[in-house]
Amino acid sequence: MSFADTRPELVSLSIGGVAPAASDLSSRLVRELSLLGVEWAFGVPGGGIARVWRALIEGVKQVCFSHEQGAVFAAIEASLASSRPVVVFCTTGPGLTNTLSGLVAARPEGAKVILISPRTSPAQSGTCAIQETPGMVPSADLFSPGWLFDDVFLLDIPEQLETCLERLGRRLQAPGPYLAHLSISVAAQNAAVSAPAGGTSATAISSTIDPSAVVNAARLLKGSRSVVWVGHGACGASRQVRAFVKRTGLPVLTTARGKGVVSDHDPRLLMVTGIGGHTGGRRWLAEYRPEVCLVLGTRRGEASGGWDRSLMPSAGFIQVDQDLAAEGAGGNQLMTVQGDVGEFLRLLTPLMPRSAGPGGFESPYAGPVLARRGEGIRPQFLMGALERVLTGNGCPTLAEPGSSMAWAIHWLRVTEPGLLRIPSQFGCMGHMTCGVVGVALASGRPAACLTGDGSMLMADEIHTAVDHKVPALWVVLNNAKLQMVEAGMAANGPFGSEARFTRCNFALFAEAMGAKGIEVEDEFAVEDALTAALGSGGPCVVDVQVDPNEVAPFGARLETLSRQQKGT
Repeated sequence: MSFADTRPELVSLSIGGVAPAASDLSSRLVRELSLLGVEWAFGVPGGGIARVWRALIEGVKQVCFSHEQGAVFAAIEASLASSRPVVVFCTTGPGLTNTLSGLVAARPEGAKVILISPRTSPAQSGTCAIQETPGMVPSADLFSPGWLFDDVFLLDIPEQLETCLERLGRRLQAPGPYLAHLSISVAAQNAAVSAPAGGTSATAISSTIDPSAVVNAARLLKGSRSVVWVGHGACGASRQVRAFVKRTGLPVLTTARGKGVVSDHDPRLLMVTGIGGHTGGRRWLAEYRPEVCLVLGTRRGEASGGWDRSLMPSAGFIQVDQDLAAEGAGGNQLMTVQGDVGEFLRLLTPLMPRSAGPGGFESPYAGPVLARRGEGIRPQFLMGALERVLTGNGCPTLAEPGSSMAWAIHWLRVTEPGLLRIPSQFGCMGHMTCGVVGVALASGRPAACLTGDGSMLMADEIHTAVDHKVPALWVVLNNAKLQMVEAGMAANGPFGSEARFTRCNFALFAEAMGAKGIEVEDEFAVEDALTAALGSGGPCVVDVQVDPNEVAPFGARLETLSRQQKGT
């Protein structure tokens, strides 16, 4: 399914009085971004960005979203799904500030996002221009590189474009996340520029592993009781991770974001760690007493491991990650190897002896949950249905922060990386309810979002999916409360009812915007509803009336909150 021509009538329009111009700065910029791999641009237009918007419509696949924050979340997920940079466009003033939460989330997710925003032209600055930018948006963080952006380019004259393009060409080839802000004055957007003789050049940045580090790691692992801990940074190295585990037989721990790197059906999988994870593996670890833990692509933060002392090996960690800052929480490092996880394992695996491994542990996942009638739908049963209908058939599912995420981590089994997307530690509600549109657009096939009703009320891009005929699915755990908030409040005293609210009918909500809506109240009807949603060919919301008495597996999160409150 192609989404490139969903709104072809826009191409012939004169936007804000702006006629197409092949040699202006905006057109040249978009042509070069396309050569650098940009395929999609998401955002909300306005008068200030009209010239750039015109160029985006003619040069890439652009989609207008309902809100700038939703556009950024969709761009994050599209970037991760396609392994390409994605452009976000907005207008001045609140158009720019509305992007902030999404931009903050982009880096920990590992996305490549290029924000293009307009800036009040120098001649009008300080003259009380409407939505004056940066005059009414004084934050230096938006207009200079630092914690938010890797690069910021303030373009006021055509001559500044070449430096910008050269820098983008180099940085977009580097591994890991990248955030750039191109702030273009309104006057500069249609300034005449000369086209170069050739396209923007980009030199790929290769990563090399120190062979002595590989030999040292093999020595430490061969002489010790060892385990492997897999995170999101290893998602691109699933084949190499599986080959290493098969050869060594070592038990595997995985973070929520690393689910699928090793199949959840693999007999060597000990447990999922962190929020929503499993606790049964702790008993086995206490008896096995691992000395060395090979950490592949995770920093072992609160979301990944809950700072759980039972996961601490006696000798220490061997940390392997592309990110220079990924030395891991909690210290106890034996060695740190910077570089690609797949490359490291290709060198390490032949050095390791073949072994059946220690064994003696059971799958962390419980057996199948059988359907029942009445009393609402149990989330545990819903996770099994999602596996049978969605992820088991290759439909990627994005779990929204909150109870839906915890249920998915604990109960939903996946066989490949990317079939279940869990947000990073920033955990912004509304991320996945908007991000699912980006995944469906970038992949050209259906994608699903598993969300609670609280997040669904906070933000969604259903209407955008309807407008562009995007096969995005929303599966809503409807229990009329913020369950994660309620659990946290109840753990700290006689609170919790304040997190409840009036129940919403999301099936009718979806139909009011032109999407398909399905309401499900019985477990025996769940699979049929999911099958109908997947086969609908367009946006669909499945409103699942879940049992409000079922408590999501928040134990690890509540434990770490308790320790923080006690200062331990």
